[in-house]
Amino acid sequence: MSLKTTDRQIFELIEAEKARQSQTINLIPSENYTSPAVLQALGSVLTNKYSEGYPGMRYYSGNQFVDKIEEIEQKNCSKLNMLMSNLILAHQQTWQFTLPF
Repeated sequence: MSLKTTDRQIFELIEAEKARQSQTINLIPSENYTSPAVLQALGSVLTNKYSEGYPGMRYYSGNQFVDKIEEIEQKNCSKLNMLMSNLILAHQQTWQFTLPF
């Protein structure tokens, strides 16, 4: 069953909001746009899981795939942090040579 068939009114309101967002420029930082990939992940079977704790040390069993996803994303965040640190360092070094004092 889809939302369109189970609750048409809610479906239409969500579609109207989707159209509004695509036709406007929103400058409110807390209302940034979610990528289609994130929306896909949020609408996946992962929302059925309760994964309290850390990978390999969950309170409930059956989280082996959630553990793998979390480990991948931890590595991705580490790479992003390293990249951001390098960009900040490069930016600081650039300013060091351009400031007169």
